[in-house]
Amino acid sequence: MKTDSARQMHISHSQITEFTRCPRKYHLHYRLGLLAAFCPSGLLFGSAVHEAIACYHQARLEGRQSSAGELLEAFRGCWESERLPVRFKRGENPQSLLAMGQRILEFYLAHPHCAGEPLAVEEPFRLELSDGLPPVWGQIDLVETHPEGHLVLSDFKTAASRSEPDPAQLVLYREAVRRLDYPGAERSQARYVLLLKTIQPEVVVLEQQVGAGSMEKLGGLYASVWEDIRRGCSFPIPGWCCQDCQWQRHCDQGPGQTESRVR
Repeated sequence: MKTDSARQMHISHSQITEFTRCPRKYHLHYRLGLLAAFCPSGLLFGSAVHEAIACYHQARLEGRQSSAGELLEAFRGCWESERLPVRFKRGENPQSLLAMGQRILEFYLAHPHCAGEPLAVEEPFRLELSDGLPPVWGQIDLVETHPEGHLVLSDFKTAASRSEPDPAQLVLYREAVRRLDYPGAERSQARYVLLLKTIQPEVVVLEQQVGAGSMEKLGGLYASVWEDIRRGCSFPIPGWCCQDCQWQRHCDQGPGQTESRVR
C-alpha cells in the first residue's frame, strides 16, 4: 500500500514514538491530517512551561536576567494561543493550572540547575541517518558548556513523578551536536530536567549514560519503524493512551471513514 508517507520529507523522534504507541493514531494525525478534537490539559501545560523555560535561557544567552513576571507572561502567552478546546482532568481548571505553573516557574527561577554557559536554546538539527529514511528533524532544548569543557545537553519535561523518560531522545541529541561540530561534542553529557507537578515544586535532573552503539541501535529502530509507516500500517493499539487521544472520535468511526484534511 503506497501512502503519502512515501513522499514525506522528514520525520521526528516524536512521530516515531507516536507510531510505536499506536499506528492508528499516527495514521489519523499525520497521513490523513485530521483535526484533533481537543488539547489535553497536560500537553498544553507542558508546552506552556517549556516556552517559559526557553524564555529564561534565551535571556541568559543574551546576557539578561529573567523575572518571574516575564516567565509567567510567556506561560500565559502559550496557553492563550491554544485554539482547540482544552480537556481538563478531574479537579483541574485554568486557574488551578495557572497557579501551578506560577509555583513551578518561581521555583525554577530560584533553582535553575544550570550546567554552565549557554551556547544555544532550541537548537534545530537535521540528520541524514540512512538511505531510504527521511531526514530526522528535531531541536535541542538547551546546549551549555560545562566549566570542565564538555557540552551538557538538556531536555526539559514536566512530570507528575520522578519516572525516568525514554533515553532515546538524548541519544539523538548527542549525535546531533557531534554532526553540528560543537567544540566538546565528543564528550557531551545528556540529561533530562524534570519539573515536577507536585504541591511543593521540585526540579529533578536525570543524567543518561549513552553506551557504545546506542546511535546505531536507534537508527536501526527508526529504519524498521519507517518501513512499517511506508507500508501504510494503521492498526490500533488500545490502552491507557486512548483516554486522552485527540483523535479518538475518528478511531471509533473505523478505518473506512474519512474526513477533510487540514489545509
